[in-house]
Amino acid sequence: HHSPIIDPQRSQHINIMLAKFSKRSLKNIVSAVTALEYEDLGLQIISSLSQFIPSADEVAKIAKVLQTKPLANTSDNTVANTSTVQITEDVVAVCLDKAEQYLWAMSKIASYELRLSVMTFMMVYKDIAKDIINATDVLFKAIEEIRGSTRFKYLLRTFLRLDNILSKKSGTNEALGFQLESLERLVQVKSNAGETVEQYVASQLVRLDFLDALNLLGDFPSLEQAKSVRFPRLTMDLKKLEEGVNQLKQLLNIDSSSTINQDHQPTNTLVEKIPPSSSNHKLTVFLKDADKQHQACKKLVSESLEEFQRVCRFLGITETVTNTTIECENQSNSTSNNKMMGTPEIVFGRILQFSKSMHSASSYAIIKERRRAKMFSNFQ
Repeated sequence: HHSPIIDPQRSQHINIMLAKFSKRSLKNIVSAVTALEYEDLGLQIISSLSQFIPSADEVAKIAKVLQTKPLANTSDNTVANTSTVQITEDVVAVCLDKAEQYLWAMSKIASYELRLSVMTFMMVYKDIAKDIINATDVLFKAIEEIRGSTRFKYLLRTFLRLDNILSKKSGTNEALGFQLESLERLVQVKSNAGETVEQYVASQLVRLDFLDALNLLGDFPSLEQAKSVRFPRLTMDLKKLEEGVNQLKQLLNIDSSSTINQDHQPTNTLVEKIPPSSSNHKLTVFLKDADKQHQACKKLVSESLEEFQRVCRFLGITETVTNTTIECENQSNSTSNNKMMGTPEIVFGRILQFSKSMHSASSYAIIKERRRAKMFSNFQ
């Protein structure tokens, strides 16, 4: 028995993986990978195979063992001559252990690592595109709800007038348009009667019989879901689609240019010869659909970001997070400076918080008005 070719721990992990796929022969796996039968293998097997890519050093060591081992079918222990002896399946089985057989078999697959990456992409790209479509769809709905809410616009104008009254008293300039971050300052102000600004405004509207103007929550059914959308995440998903499309193009070019000449022919009977047209047709079909999905998603993300930025400008927010890293957005969410950054979590979250505060304030105002009406009737 030869000295260990590969790291014992790596060999053990490969054997554990192969034991999980005991119903599949190496010949079956090689055939499926070569033909890009991603559905037959499944994501679990493809992911496992991707963790154990044969290195050039491992393949060279295995080849050396196969070239120097005595032939299994000779009685005089004749040493194999690589120029005259074909490395058959029997020779491989005798000379190599299971883990080494696996690495040797996989090394015979052209563009093996790229093929695994492409098959992984084939398995997941529709789900990635679906996530982008769902996220942008809820964003568009939330933006449309904000734009279409006459209650929200009416209350913003009401709070703007109140803010300007307070600003005038304090000697500061009046604002021409309402800024969402002004709510942070206003909610800290209380009337002489101890009412919050929301309670004060709600009381005035109830007294004027404008109670319906306070029913903001009903105008925003999509905001709770929309505030969980992250533009950096959408950017990362778009990048995955782009990288997958590029890998499809790369593999298609390789397979198309390769005519399965002698240089690329497998010298191991574990490898089945797959006609190039078999995988090429599959790659062509997937490339067309994946590229279409990528372009559509790219347009959706661009348009949703543009629409979101318009809403931010309407609310007086001039800085929006468009970074491609989630860490940047997380940092902006936890920032302690006075500048409000425009992210769906912050903007939609503030609007929801405002809507809920007005809903609570309306309940307070209704009870207050009933008491006032009762007291008034008692005097009559």
